[in-house]
Amino acid sequence: MSKRTGKFSHCAMSAGYKSGSRLVFAILRDKTMSIGVTHPKWQMNVGSQLPLDFSVDGRHAVTAKAKVINPRQYASYFKSKAEIFEMIRNGRVLQISSSGSTQKFSLTGINQSLVKLLACTVNALKAENAAAASAPANPFSGSSSPPPANPFSGSGASAAPSNPFTSPAARRPAKPAPRKPLFGKERDA
Repeated sequence: MSKRTGKFSHCAMSAGYKSGSRLVFAILRDKTMSIGVTHPKWQMNVGSQLPLDFSVDGRHAVTAKAKVINPRQYASYFKSKAEIFEMIRNGRVLQISSSGSTQKFSLTGINQSLVKLLACTVNALKAENAAAASAPANPFSGSSSPPPANPFSGSGASAAPSNPFTSPAARRPAKPAPRKPLFGKERDA
């Protein structure tokens, strides 16, 4: 959830490697995919950009800029890049290269993980939309619809039929319903 807007922002997952690096995937609310790497020993300049080449199973996938989002992590963002998502989802090894340095990451198990990550984002957006649709209307919006009838008005014309304040008959307690046997026998409540 976004601290700024209070709305859903993204779903993310990560996997750790023996090198100490973590490969991080996220899918944002606008379906942008983010791929990032973090390492506890890195000291990068926040806000700087890194030129990266991404390859999957030895095939070049894309060249992109990564933004350093904290001293130990960078991330690249891919908007509307379904082919990259599919290459990674079906790949075995992701290779990220920059300035003569290369990192390789096994993608074992990534297929189902990325499917679940996408489902997480889609489901969160559906839930957010459903909650917004069921929210009460703003009573101060200037709507021209008449206000609901007042159930406490005492007049028979506008009072709700279940209002106990409308007539003396309504104030009498209702007769209890007869007890019915359950499964052929009568049981105590």
